[in-house]
This record gives sequence, structure tokens and C-alpha cells, in this order.
Amino acid sequence: MVRRDGREPMGLGAAIGALVTERAWELPAAGATLRQRWEAIAPELAGHVVAVG
Repeated sequence: MVRRDGREPMGLGAAIGALVTERAWELPAAGATLRQRWEAIAPELAGHVVAVG
């Protein structure tokens, strides 16, 4: 399924990976989980969206 804006939907893992690459973030390969690091990973979303699992 393709959205109206032409972009293909992607899973959360792929989206986070794309953000890490796009923004040249340096996250440890092991350590904190997505839920533990949510505010650091997506500060613009943290007040609106909660990573629960």
C-alpha cells in the first residue's frame, strides 16, 4: 500500500534506523532499549507518542 504522498509505509525499526542514518546519530549498538531512550531518539514526539513495546 502506498500513501497519497507517494511514500511507502515502513516498520518502526526501519524508521528508527533511517533517522539514525539521516541525522548521523551515534547510538550504542547495545544498551538501552527503544522505550528507555525514546525521549532522546524522538524528542519532538515524546510528549505525544509513547513507545510501549
